[in-house]
Amino acid sequence: HIERMNELNKQHYPILIDYLKRRYNPTTVNIRLRGIRTLLNYIEDKEIIRKKPFKVGQVKIDKHPPKLLTPQELDSIYAQVQDPKLMAAFKTLEVTGMRVGEIKNSRRDGGYIIIYKSKGRKERFVPIKEEHISDYELTKEIGYSDSWISHSFSRFVQRCGISEKKTLHSLRHTYAYRKLIE
Repeated sequence: HIERMNELNKQHYPILIDYLKRRYNPTTVNIRLRGIRTLLNYIEDKEIIRKKPFKVGQVKIDKHPPKLLTPQELDSIYAQVQDPKLMAAFKTLEVTGMRVGEIKNSRRDGGYIIIYKSKGRKERFVPIKEEHISDYELTKEIGYSDSWISHSFSRFVQRCGISEKKTLHSLRHTYAYRKLIE
């Protein structure tokens, strides 16, 4: 009901939060709030408004434990995979903890995989055991898209009847958990 940005004031913020909470889950609410904060910063920088009408915070989100795959779940999933290239991709991600998008931005040097473009924009070295190098090399050659690999994994999980929503990224959490208990 506000026609001009300079009409915004502190009383509008709780109304905005209530509106967002009714429509979206907490994670999406925070995404929307970050966008609103960016917009307010922009219009303040461009002097469309003199001062931001309110401080935009984040809503609290309950933390859920990471979704790990048990050895039995992995065996069940892998038993369905007929494509050796796809199996190599899954195994590589399981034993290295890499993100699927990092495969194409990596190379091997001896017993390490060097990821030169990662989410954190830092070069990373990941050890790889000798018995998994052939899986990594095959994965580098396959040419499947990241989304196809991910969706294929999700289909296998669904076919296994695994109740929790576990995705390809669960292989990364599984790898991290194994490293913690080693």
